[in-house]
Amino acid sequence: MTDISQLCISNTQTLHECISILDRTGKGIVLVVDDDRHLLGTITDGDVRRALLAGLDLDLPVQLILDQRKQTDYALPVTARPDTPDSMLFQMMSDANLRHIPIVDDDRRLRRLRERRRAKRECHRKGGGSREKSAACDCHFGVLPAALRQPFALVWSTWCCVGNRSGLKW
Repeated sequence: MTDISQLCISNTQTLHECISILDRTGKGIVLVVDDDRHLLGTITDGDVRRALLAGLDLDLPVQLILDQRKQTDYALPVTARPDTPDSMLFQMMSDANLRHIPIVDDDRRLRRLRERRRAKRECHRKGGGSREKSAACDCHFGVLPAALRQPFALVWSTWCCVGNRSGLKW
């Protein structure tokens, strides 16, 4: 598990320093915070790739990437509160196609970073591995019509929680 402080960077640090953190941690995300750990934004490996393709200088501050993002639909990062259940976190990440979600308090102070795979694992672990409890974890089926959720949840819980011995990925 990566210490959250290893993923943090100030908005005045350079794109080069950001790339170094991405490389060192292997998480694919850097968290831009102020001195009091208020989350200002996130920078992913995809953001860096787009910046490099646009010809941004590696010595420029990461604030430029955050400023450019303000002109898009992704001005602010998707975040969650500390009391958000894993099933909701997994659904949020699935809906937005995210691998991580920063957990912040009411003052937007960074508390931790939740990974999609861990939220998924916790969702199923809390389901207890049984079909009934796992079917109650509807984090995979929120986009399905209500009549289809339970049958798909039953198949999923049987395949995933009771045992996927084939090693196949659904």
